[in-house]
Amino acid sequence: MARDVEVGDKVYVPRTLLGMDLNHPSVFYEADVVEKIDRSVRIKLHNGNYSKKIAVSHVSKNVGVIIFRIGDYKETLLLNPLYNSVVQFLKMLLPDDHVRALEIRTLEELIYYWNEAHAAYQQLVIIGHGSSESITFGENRCRVDKIVEYLDKQNVVSKEIISLCCETGKAPFAKTISFSNFCDFFIAPFGSLHGCTASQFAQNYFMRRMLAAETPTTAFKNTRSHIKNAATFRFWKNGELKAGKM
Repeated sequence: MARDVEVGDKVYVPRTLLGMDLNHPSVFYEADVVEKIDRSVRIKLHNGNYSKKIAVSHVSKNVGVIIFRIGDYKETLLLNPLYNSVVQFLKMLLPDDHVRALEIRTLEELIYYWNEAHAAYQQLVIIGHGSSESITFGENRCRVDKIVEYLDKQNVVSKEIISLCCETGKAPFAKTISFSNFCDFFIAPFGSLHGCTASQFAQNYFMRRMLAAETPTTAFKNTRSHIKNAATFRFWKNGELKAGKM
């Protein structure tokens, strides 16, 4: 969502909110802001007319998603199908150039691609093997504080982060990453997670967030209540657990 949107900014609005045909490569409509009224805006439509008032909470300056598949050297079964299912689903919601999918195995690769691309994406999906304090890169576990140290760049745009790594919703990991400058909020599983549940959770959440134009908290709560075994997921913001507590 774009909290600092101003007149003249180019923004993205869910086509659902504008009553537009959804048979389109993107679920978002790109347009310029022509008026701002309190916490709402109007945009200019393709026919030259102005839209109805749209809440700022439904407006984004960027709708790109970057997916990091962080592998280990012994992985043969789970990560690839999970990664492929999430990537292909997102490509049904967004044009190909708004979805970037990267398979990496080292922290150095993560840092390289983050420095290169972090400004272009609003949402980050992390797929890998996790614990309450770390994620496995190759054969080595990397603690969350070290990950944050390398990714928390100056002037970084805060992102909506969804982790599909087991146990990363526990406080040691989630509190640390959600308190960082590059994290708007952090969604992750508290315990172990079956790949099917992870895939369904991600797909349902993004469908609600992008296609149904739900706010992050609403999309999280609805997804958590409708996906079997998804009660393990937690929603963290600014170092605090905001939703999903058992």
